[in-house]
Amino acid sequence: MSNVLKFSTNWNKKLDCKYFTTLRLSSKWIDQRVLIVSFKNKAKVAKIIDAKKIKLSQLNDWLCYLDTGYSKEQTIKILGSMYSFNTQIDDKTIYLYLIECVTEWLDIPENEINLDLY
Repeated sequence: MSNVLKFSTNWNKKLDCKYFTTLRLSSKWIDQRVLIVSFKNKAKVAKIIDAKKIKLSQLNDWLCYLDTGYSKEQTIKILGSMYSFNTQIDDKTIYLYLIECVTEWLDIPENEINLDLY
């Protein structure tokens, strides 16, 4: 199983913080404790501190501003676009992960960020 959590955007510059959240459709990191966070050609080791299963309708502005820097409405549109679903119809189950970074950024070629941790 791949332990790489990839980001295409550093929303709110959160990836530069020691702790941050991420909203994902996948539950694949629920049982992961250690993972690699990758963004562009950088990577860092991180730990999942906690994970919550919620519905899109349970999001609120407070959480969305903290996670993405956008309102609930804008965040739901962003998620719909990222994951290709109709936000007007689908009240998707999503997962909110709280992550702690345990290293600073390491410069690594993108094709080498395919690490499996055991």
